[in-house]
Amino acid sequence: HWRVWGTPPIRFPYSDEQVGKNGIPIPERVFEERPLIDCLLEPGDVLYIPRGYVHEAYCSPGASSWHATLAVATHDWSWSKVIAGAVAEVLDREPSSRWRAAVPLGLGPGDRGGRGMESEHDEVEAALGEALTYLGSSLQWTALKRRFEAKLAMHNRVQLDSVSEFGEKLSRFLEDTGDAAAKAWPYWRPCCVGPETRVREAGAEETEEHIERLLQAAARCGVKGKGKGKGWSPRGLVVRDDAAKATKKAFEVLCRATASSGITISELFRGVGEECAAFDELSAACLVKAYALGGAVWVAGCGRGPRDFAAPSVGSPCDCRGL
Repeated sequence: HWRVWGTPPIRFPYSDEQVGKNGIPIPERVFEERPLIDCLLEPGDVLYIPRGYVHEAYCSPGASSWHATLAVATHDWSWSKVIAGAVAEVLDREPSSRWRAAVPLGLGPGDRGGRGMESEHDEVEAALGEALTYLGSSLQWTALKRRFEAKLAMHNRVQLDSVSEFGEKLSRFLEDTGDAAAKAWPYWRPCCVGPETRVREAGAEETEEHIERLLQAAARCGVKGKGKGKGWSPRGLVVRDDAAKATKKAFEVLCRATASSGITISELFRGVGEECAAFDELSAACLVKAYALGGAVWVAGCGRGPRDFAAPSVGSPCDCRGL
């Protein structure tokens, strides 16, 4: 079931201005209006939501659903960004390179006062007028067209490069590891979980060992990190604000389970679902897989835990059905 409200809190927000994300709350006034769209989507349906419109997806109690989101980068195609890019291109192409020079220091912070500063202000005002005059005679719509086409090409290239890079790293990984792929990458072997799959909290040494395997696999695949060290490192679990309560409660339930027998996903669901109405068995299964990827839990019977952790027999949910 989908609901979309018709008055965006911020018209055409950029990525860092989206309400409900980045710690920015949704203003209560949004919900004082009736939803503009209130509908049930069936398999195969598509719903287009323009940038900035507050929306909500939910299921009836006891039901689960999946949807795929395809984001279009209209935040990077705004008039202001396309015009700004075209303006910079035209100014940078000016034959004398006049506009490539640094601006006067007087534009910087601080207040030095005196006639010297007034002179710099006059210089800046004159330069601004000169630039606007030059743009008035030189900036054509074709510059905006080139800029927009360049943005489209960049976004497409990023997507294609990501797919190509993944394929190359996967091929390199398989060549290097051969039949030992499952040992070299903890999640190469499929991990299916169902309602009766048993999981338990991982110990500190187990988590450390798991993360070390992830780091080694990332290095083998040529994964590069960001920042001073340029090393890749796992980030932990990142969830939306509305899922934080259920996520925290789920881990508390896991921590209370005995180390020898663990807890089934159905039991995990029942332990959390009483307090979080939106948390169902599908949510519990997805959360367990996310926890397992980070090394926080061990999953029985899927090559995800120590030998003494009891595994289900062949034909159980862990082996043949579930996620």
